[in-house]
Amino acid sequence: MANVLYLSYDGMTDPLGQSQVLPYLDGLAQKGFTIHLISLEKKLKTDLFKKVSKKIAETGINWFPVQYHKNPPVISTLSDLLKMYNTALKIIKKENVALIHSRSYPASVVALKLKQKTGVPFIFDMRGFWADERVEGKLWNLRNPVFKLIFSYFKKQERILLNEAAAVVSLTENAKHWLIHEWKHNENKVPVYVIPCCCDTNLFMYGQQEKSVEIREKLKIPDDVFILIYLGSIGTWYMLDEMLDFFTVLKKLRPSSVFLFITQHEHELIRAKAAEKNISELKIVTGQRDELPELLSLGNAAIFFIRPGFSKKASSPVKQAELMAMGIPVVTNKGIGDSDAFYNDGKAGILIEHFNEDAYYMAANNLIHFFVRQEEIRAIALKNFSLQSGIELYETIYKRIIN
Repeated sequence: MANVLYLSYDGMTDPLGQSQVLPYLDGLAQKGFTIHLISLEKKLKTDLFKKVSKKIAETGINWFPVQYHKNPPVISTLSDLLKMYNTALKIIKKENVALIHSRSYPASVVALKLKQKTGVPFIFDMRGFWADERVEGKLWNLRNPVFKLIFSYFKKQERILLNEAAAVVSLTENAKHWLIHEWKHNENKVPVYVIPCCCDTNLFMYGQQEKSVEIREKLKIPDDVFILIYLGSIGTWYMLDEMLDFFTVLKKLRPSSVFLFITQHEHELIRAKAAEKNISELKIVTGQRDELPELLSLGNAAIFFIRPGFSKKASSPVKQAELMAMGIPVVTNKGIGDSDAFYNDGKAGILIEHFNEDAYYMAANNLIHFFVRQEEIRAIALKNFSLQSGIELYETIYKRIIN
């Protein structure tokens, strides 16, 4: 079919790359597109890198990993993006590239420059309000003139990208509304599509109790214990203190409860925070993506609290799709992307509006008496977060632009 160049600032050895890039590209390659993938990788020549390399090779995707550098700040980023640009330019000259698909803002700035140089159209797959998220997440302090300059630059580029792209992809309807009706930046009427963070519903599905029994025994968790799960890294946005406070309230209502964290990082931070709150019923496990369904099968419920903010209008948590696909009820907070619609009616879990003991008590009580069946929660995931649906919509966008 056609040659497509895909640019990703996130690495394929990162969890996001493995869950939110490769499955889509694999599906699009099976649709007949020839994919050339450039990504920034934190560590090359590791066992994980070799494993991912083999997996990508099996899909037929042409992968061009570029070494990511964290330091010195700003300069290293510019250098990495320049390497991405130069690598991309060589591919465009060598192959008959019909379309550039760029993921997030930094890669999309590169795509814009490539379009200006070569005329190849690009998709601005914005993922979220990236610049605003960096500020609200306290990664960029606008009192620092350097960060203020960077923020201003990306906000200007944001407007250009919205008008110069052949198509824009947003994670949420909430963000799409803001783009079109509030910011009114889209003077060129570029079509805006909504594709949330989807998941492989064939991988994430319940009914894996046989393996979970072994894991439960290994973790020394009795059969009659209520297990609350947190999945993924804590990062900048997830509210660890508040989630632990919720568990403390849950323990009062259901004494035989355990808080299970499934995460690769921040183990010491989690344990330290739990110790401060006198929580001893805590377990932490790690697992590769293919092992997650077995681990998630242990859970009676899951939780994630995200610090609210303007940029969260555009947020679509990956874990939300994966947990729903497993049929696991979720406790979460109001105002995150399009999520309110899934929880307001009580079909997928419990929605809280305030971070205080009264709200936690009401939510914990509702959770203990939550009787929605797994298949009903999974049905919501199949309708809204199916990987296949996401692939098919990307295919439609590709064909419209190329043709």
